[in-house]
Order: sequence, then C-alpha cells, then structure tokens
Amino acid sequence: MAPNSTSKLSPFEILMGRPFPTPWAVKTGTLITGDLEFIQEAYVAKLIEKLNSIYGDVSLSFPLPSSAPTHPFKPGDVVLVKALHQHKSLEPPYGVPVTVEAVTRTAILVEGNPSWIHASRVKRAPNLLIGERDDHRDDHPDDFRDDNAANLEEKE
Repeated sequence: MAPNSTSKLSPFEILMGRPFPTPWAVKTGTLITGDLEFIQEAYVAKLIEKLNSIYGDVSLSFPLPSSAPTHPFKPGDVVLVKALHQHKSLEPPYGVPVTVEAVTRTAILVEGNPSWIHASRVKRAPNLLIGERDDHRDDHPDDFRDDNAANLEEKE
C-alpha cells in the first residue's frame, strides 16, 4: 500500500490510525491481567487522538466543495420531471409540468412531490406547455390551420 502523495499516509493508516502491522514489528512483553484495562483505556485514548489528527490532515488536503449550483433552476420555474421507469413504450418519458418549490446545489423539490429530485432528471418546460402562446397564433389555441392552406382556399 503506497502512501497518498498529499497526506503521506497509506489507506490502512488513515482507517486504522496506526501503521500496517508486520511480522517483524517489536512486540511488547507479557501483560499482567490487572493492567489490561489500563492498557486498553490508554490504547483507545491514543487511537482516538491519532484518528482525529489524521482526519484533520486528510480532510484539509481535499478541496472544498463548490457552492455554485449545478443546475439553472430557481423556485417558481416550471419544469418537467423524467420518470424513473417507463411502464409502457408509448408513454412520454417526462410527466406533466410542475412548479419548483425549493432548490439545493444538486436537487429540486417540486410541488406535489415530497421527495427531492436530482437535477439531472429535470428539464425546463416548453412555453407552450405552461400556458404561454406564441404571438402568431389566432385567439383560438385549438385552431392549428396552416397559412398555406388558407392561401389555397382563397385562390380557388
């Protein structure tokens, strides 16, 4: 086990708080049974002290996590949430538009769902789905008549 270049400690030393035991390590003499509790208490205290110092060294060697969000969503945005399982092949992969209630750095909480959703499963809802209509449409959203069809009718 090679030591880490940053912390100068092997994985065993980081986890166990002591060097890896080897067959040629110096052994202590015989123990008296009355001293066993004292030796255990001293060992545990030194082990905790060593683990705390190693944890401090190792945790300081890693970069701090970024505080910038990993997604563009904000509370109030209308989004589509991708279903985890497609039960039928003809079902759309995304559900109905929902409003974002809260966000963290990587997750989103939407209205009507008590659990947080990872931002990779979410996309911004198209404007047509959230009630906004394009300016070039008529007053009736159900009228999808093509302008070319209207021109053909006028020529006849």
